[in-house]
Amino acid sequence: MENDSKIILFTGCMFSGKSLNLINKTFQLNENYECFKPNIDNRDGDFIVSRDSDTKLPAKRIKNLSEILNSKAKVIVLDEIQFFDKNNFEKAILELKKSNKTILMSGLDRIANGEFWDTYKVAEKLADEIVRLTAICDECGGVATYTKKISGTNSDIEIEGEDVKYIPVCEKCFYKK
Repeated sequence: MENDSKIILFTGCMFSGKSLNLINKTFQLNENYECFKPNIDNRDGDFIVSRDSDTKLPAKRIKNLSEILNSKAKVIVLDEIQFFDKNNFEKAILELKKSNKTILMSGLDRIANGEFWDTYKVAEKLADEIVRLTAICDECGGVATYTKKISGTNSDIEIEGEDVKYIPVCEKCFYKK
């Protein structure tokens, strides 16, 4: 049996349409799918939600990617991959691909300090196709490829919520003091 698996990564800064593209591609494939997101991300409950539309998909919140290895779905949909544990990410994704699954993934490429997420670096290496998305810079209107933290604690990594806010910015505005 021929393995027709594929790994597609949707990535970019916050508010670039990653989840919307992930949802649209899931529907476009017209295959049996199952959606997952990291347990740490409690925004939107048990759904993958696009902030750009009212579109959403039910998703199981999981602690570890090993929980999905026995999924019967042809398409595995993973949102907010930056929050998954990098230590078992590559092994789990390769095991899913070996099982002839199509894996759709979305997540941020960079932490708010400008460095790349470790899990993103692994996903980029494994992906057969990478869709890099941009937003509009909140500060100058240019092409945003970075995420800038505007409120919260001094921690580089915090999930957006009532007290923690991020905005999309271009490279020039990201490095502007």
